[in-house]
Amino acid sequence: MTIIKELIRTILIFLFAAQLTGSAIAGYECSNLVTIYPDSMEWQYVEVISGQQSCEFKNKTDNLHGNKDGFVSTWELMENEKYHRDTIRNALKVEMDVRIDNSTEGITVEDIDASFSVDALGPVDTQTSFTNTYYVIYGLKDDLLTNGSTIWLQGEPGSFLSVEFPNNTQIISCEGIDNVSIHENLLSGRFNDSTEENVVWVDVMINYYINMTSGIIDQVDDMDNMSNMVNGSNMSLDNTSSTQSPFLGNTWIILILLILVLFMKKVNYS
Repeated sequence: MTIIKELIRTILIFLFAAQLTGSAIAGYECSNLVTIYPDSMEWQYVEVISGQQSCEFKNKTDNLHGNKDGFVSTWELMENEKYHRDTIRNALKVEMDVRIDNSTEGITVEDIDASFSVDALGPVDTQTSFTNTYYVIYGLKDDLLTNGSTIWLQGEPGSFLSVEFPNNTQIISCEGIDNVSIHENLLSGRFNDSTEENVVWVDVMINYYINMTSGIIDQVDDMDNMSNMVNGSNMSLDNTSSTQSPFLGNTWIILILLILVLFMKKVNYS
């Protein structure tokens, strides 16, 4: 089973690489890599920018966060990173992009980060290719994921999506994903590419089931192992005590014999 999962991961990586390769033609490609844990979730948003789009990005960086000298410096790029972190944080305060059973209760934003490529530095009119990455870490209240059955995600139309659930999760169905591929707890595809104008975000809904049986069996096995270890330890203690009794008995016998010998010598001398 582990070999199969590793194979699926490899395939997903190749698919992701194919998406990034295609971005060289389009000038812009974004991908959403979501990893869900029992008590948290990591959403990694990756954008690949090239061609004329790279010039537009650098122009905005220089004009909005720099000194408008036609050159993107390190501090200007860092200011742009900070701006995007704040933008994401404020946007999530207005509306969360993840829900469980159509609710955001029990979901908290723990950390937000942005990392822009140094390849975006330099003259604003020079076309380059670079990758920017954003991270959002969500906290999930105890048993929130286990007790839920549907997770809702919001993303950019047509963008690549990869979702990995915890082990023992079975993905039952999904809506809002094109070219979807599902294997046990792994899912990949694309957010629906809406044909409507001015549509910025689209929704994805994934129905899932977490099988707790195997986890319970593992816990029972662990308890049995601990019980055996404790019982074995008690047996060891019992054996130790049983070996000590003859030792103490022999000691007393030797002491008695020594006393008798000394007594007999004293009698003979007298």
